[in-house]
Amino acid sequence: MNEFLSELLKYYELSIKEYDRLTKSPSNSLFDFVKSNEYFLSAKKVIEESIKNNEKILIFGDYDCDGILGTSIIYNSLKKKGYTPGFYIPFRESDGYGMSLEKAKYFESLGYTTFILVDNGITLFEVSEYIKSKDNLKLVIIDHHLIDETKTLKYDALIHWKYINEFNDTNISAGALAFLFSVAFLDEIDTYLLVLGGITIISDLMPMIGFNREMVKLALKELNKENNNFDNIRYLMRVNRLEDVNEDDVALFLVPKVNSIGRIINDNSLFNIVKYFNLDSIEKRDKIRVWIESVNENRKQLLTDIDETSFVDFELKDHCLFCLTTLKEGMIGLLANRLVEKYQKTAFVISINEESDIYKGSVRSLKGVNAVEKLRLCSEFLINFGGHESAAGFSLNKVNYNSFKNRISEVCDIEKGEEKEELEKAIYIRIKDINYDNYEYIESLRPFGKGFEYPRLVLKHIPTHSLTLSKTKEHIVSKVGFDSFLVYFNYPLDLLEQDSVNFYGKIIKNVFRNQVSFQFKIYHFEIDE
Repeated sequence: MNEFLSELLKYYELSIKEYDRLTKSPSNSLFDFVKSNEYFLSAKKVIEESIKNNEKILIFGDYDCDGILGTSIIYNSLKKKGYTPGFYIPFRESDGYGMSLEKAKYFESLGYTTFILVDNGITLFEVSEYIKSKDNLKLVIIDHHLIDETKTLKYDALIHWKYINEFNDTNISAGALAFLFSVAFLDEIDTYLLVLGGITIISDLMPMIGFNREMVKLALKELNKENNNFDNIRYLMRVNRLEDVNEDDVALFLVPKVNSIGRIINDNSLFNIVKYFNLDSIEKRDKIRVWIESVNENRKQLLTDIDETSFVDFELKDHCLFCLTTLKEGMIGLLANRLVEKYQKTAFVISINEESDIYKGSVRSLKGVNAVEKLRLCSEFLINFGGHESAAGFSLNKVNYNSFKNRISEVCDIEKGEEKEELEKAIYIRIKDINYDNYEYIESLRPFGKGFEYPRLVLKHIPTHSLTLSKTKEHIVSKVGFDSFLVYFNYPLDLLEQDSVNFYGKIIKNVFRNQVSFQFKIYHFEIDE
């Protein structure tokens, strides 16, 4: 067995049989269970009856990528049956998360009688109580957020991962659940909807294991087929039909653009993002794509312009940090991400508004820290909270801020021994390991994500005097073999002050002017001691 492959299997604690199973191409039979699943069939029955009776149906989604694409999947599914539903994506600032009682009554006044809540609804007890108190109203919930089992939720049909035997121990995205509903509803697998659903598993940072992993593999396989009709998706990533894309491309180049709409836009143009994923007209679609790109550029500029000295409050604790800011609510998740990367601490970023005594917060956590669980332990100080293990949101009254901050800093303590063990887990490679075969071994294990991350590769004992710099001296570009390089973009200046260093990075394939090379792309260094 190849020496590197042996180390790779040891890293993931896999046998060769398990490796073969993980790298095997999945089958569409993955979705066969929905044909007899009571939850999907129940939702199908409710919606088919509404269509048959010519009732007005509203899809109420969410403003992140999961909610937007989940809404698009349900909308597309009903359209394929010859019915055009209404849809609504809430405005983050003025509507907040989920359907409010006020919004339920408003859409009822417009004649809507069937409500499909996508990526929200599981915690809307007052709304569900109201809708189910009316004989003529129906409620279908497709959601994957935290369930409060101490309260009673009312509905006509519920699709939630926790109640479905096939994956009741692993969260999957609302968009993936929406796609599974489409399989039951249409009695077929629509590959375009499969791709949208797969993207939401990536966008919502779902565990990349089991069902999630297999569905993403199928989605990427379809997205990379030459004869597909997914140009609207590929154009947003700025890749042509000849280029294969993986889960990293989706996460880096597609998801932020979709998310930027819900973060920035607070008027009816927000709905263009759902239209983009459902339009057949290339001309109309291209017009919306240009708009999406411009909104995303605006988002990036807003993030670039953030001055940390303007924070109202900023405090670093042992294992977490707090940031109180006047930044708009739609931007605090992005700021939290940036602060986690910079300080390597779980970040609690809270937006304040002078016109309100209610603070809105966003959490992004380090690996191994469950953001929702930490919030749950401080729930006495919160108005509400929800989300996932690595990303969550919450709100609290201004008077509770200091109490919340003190309490959350206590519950964010983690076992240092476990942290150290996780950090030390790595595959130590040599210069000669930067090659085609080893690149292919790693690539065969894609998709990577939470719970199945890209292997931690370490190149040890590299003398800094041997490194070659770019012409601008901003980057390290060292040729170390016939077709292999060390590459470190915008390297820290103190690196060259060391005698010898250890590099952490990824093996990537680079194609330039039809010449293929393999690079060890460095993202971190440590002093070689």
